[in-house]
Amino acid sequence: MDVIRKELNLAESDFPDDSDVSVALSGLLIEATKGKTARYTLDQVHRAIISAKLSAELDPLTVVPLLLPSPEDVASQMLDTVAENTSAKELVIACEEATERLKANLINASEEEDDDLDSLSIANDSADLSPAQQVARLLRIYSKALPRLRQGKRSASAITKPLLSEIELLIRFLGQNAEGEDGRDLVAAVAQLVFALAPWISLDAEDKTAASEVLYSLTNSTLEVCSESFSAGVAQKAFEKQFPRLRMPLRGVEDSSPSALEDIAESTLVSATEFVLRPRIPN
Repeated sequence: MDVIRKELNLAESDFPDDSDVSVALSGLLIEATKGKTARYTLDQVHRAIISAKLSAELDPLTVVPLLLPSPEDVASQMLDTVAENTSAKELVIACEEATERLKANLINASEEEDDDLDSLSIANDSADLSPAQQVARLLRIYSKALPRLRQGKRSASAITKPLLSEIELLIRFLGQNAEGEDGRDLVAAVAQLVFALAPWISLDAEDKTAASEVLYSLTNSTLEVCSESFSAGVAQKAFEKQFPRLRMPLRGVEDSSPSALEDIAESTLVSATEFVLRPRIPN
């Protein structure tokens, strides 16, 4: 407690020794997200929590919904800290709830705008991250939380299918709104998830194929939806490595040399699919 008070210049009454640590930390984070009226920044709170070695005391059910839409880079760092140090089960619950909220927001926005899909880009507060970037954050949390779950009565496929199927639906619902940086973030996040889950799903040889099917479906949907986030050559290369007998039309996208970011994201996705998945080639 002393470390927190010192780092944030708090009085003992602001962060008493006998307080519930998890609740007190949540209070600090809520205060830090108030913007100009906050007494300290989110970065200061994050550094204080790390210094005090209290990361494990953070409450995922509070932190995930609070920081998921935050545009600050430190919000991503804080979510990584939560994903690496807190209860995997609570993280999964928090992500499930966040997925449901995002889906409801997107559906409501679509209905209010007479099913104009372009309205999805403003389905959240203008100061918040786009829905696609929030989905990417959820995928990164899953990549750190799911491998920490024990496969007991439930197999990897039984655990991942309901969770990742909902994420896949979100990605497909975003459609052409997942463009540019949003699309590249989603591709990179899916690749990170595949790499993280590969050793975990391999623990059960009998279930590996079923679990791989779940990851394949998510990967394929993401690549299809986000194909126009890359230069024509990059997207074509990624698609054809999965489906050698097909050619993917890229409407309105001029061929150009890929940027470093595009190349990294595409290469990572291709490596991920080759690492754990198998191409499905139509007859």
